[in-house]
Amino acid sequence: LCIEKESLVSKLKSKQSEKDSLGERVRKLTNQYDAEVKELMSRLEASQNDACHSKALSENLRSKLDAAESLFDKTNVKMNSLSSDRRRLEKQIDDLNVLLQSSEAARSK
Repeated sequence: LCIEKESLVSKLKSKQSEKDSLGERVRKLTNQYDAEVKELMSRLEASQNDACHSKALSENLRSKLDAAESLFDKTNVKMNSLSSDRRRLEKQIDDLNVLLQSSEAARSK
């Protein structure tokens, strides 16, 4: 009976040690899991911040591009107008030169 009791006590201690060992392993794995989750959450937050920054930068660049395109269109219209004015003035000069030549030819007769 005494030997049986000692055997049971020994088995009980062995099981307790096993339980403690498994408990420690669970704690280590839980801590490791928590650390990995924290790291992933940190990376996710950084990625979200980068995405927000990139989106804001993209919107800013889009706005600047739209403004540049608008300015280009206005400048193009102005250049077309100036080109038309230049052609009109060249025609007036040509017409005046013709009149001047006619006038000089009439004077010399």
